[in-house]
Amino acid sequence: EYLKNQLDQLGIMHQFVPIKGETRDSIAILHSSRQTELLERGPFITKKEQQTFTDHFEQLLELSDIMTISGSLPQGCPLDYYKQLVALADKKGKDILLDTSGKFLLEVLEGKEKPLLIKPNLEELGELIGQR
Repeated sequence: EYLKNQLDQLGIMHQFVPIKGETRDSIAILHSSRQTELLERGPFITKKEQQTFTDHFEQLLELSDIMTISGSLPQGCPLDYYKQLVALADKKGKDILLDTSGKFLLEVLEGKEKPLLIKPNLEELGELIGQR
C-alpha cells in the first residue's frame, strides 16, 4: 500500500496484484566502489495468489509487446513458474526480458520457449556455465 500511495502521488501508473504478505525490503549500500545488499525474505505466495497473478499477467500481455520478469521467485511458487510465464508470453507472440539467476534462470533456459534476452551479471553467468 505504501508503494502504491507513493506512485499515485508521483502520478506513476501501476497495476499491482494484492497478496496477504508484506512487500520485502531490498536495500543496496554503496561503499568504496562496492555494494552490500540487505535482502529480507519475501512473503509466501499461495496457489490462489499465483493464479490471480497469472491471470493478471495474461491481461497485461494483451497491452504490451514486451515485458520484463525480474528477481527471484517468492516462497510458494513452483520452480518452473517463470518458465510458465515465458510460455504464456510466447503463446501470445510477446517478448520477455528475463533478469533472474540460478535455478530460476536455468529452469527457463531448459524449457522449450525462450526469453528474448537474459541479463545475468558476471557472477550469475559464471554460475550458469560452471566457471569463473
